[in-house]
Amino acid sequence: MSVLSVADYIQIRDPKVDGADFHSGRIHQSYQLKFMPDQSVGDLSEKTFTFSLQNLPPTNIDSSQPAILAFRVGPDTVQTKLGFHVFLNGTDVFNASFANSTTFRTFHEMIEPAIGGTSTLLFKLDKGGVGSMTFADVVLWYKRFVPYSGK
Repeated sequence: MSVLSVADYIQIRDPKVDGADFHSGRIHQSYQLKFMPDQSVGDLSEKTFTFSLQNLPPTNIDSSQPAILAFRVGPDTVQTKLGFHVFLNGTDVFNASFANSTTFRTFHEMIEPAIGGTSTLLFKLDKGGVGSMTFADVVLWYKRFVPYSGK
């Protein structure tokens, strides 16, 4: 019996958030991050997720292939001027800035396959900005092996 490498995904969610929306028949969670110049960096300007692919059957992750991190993000008001960074296991994997727009955007970023075991994903607003942003629908696409009988 041989194996195939197939695409799979995990929706990265906060298990502590109850009351997730049921939007178009799917579960949807969004997280609002704010930069508050008069407060220190903390829960309002960053959000950390901890997730594990080891608990998902099967656990044969194809770590030779890159993964794809996908998420939606948008400023909450036109006056928002903010930048943000996304870190996977402490490595900066993506950054962007928004100014004078309220348009939600979807980002898809190819990342190195450093996702075995327990991983952390951190969304963090840059210091010195104005306003707030909403992040939603965080998904990690990865490749895993599945048994294949060759028929």
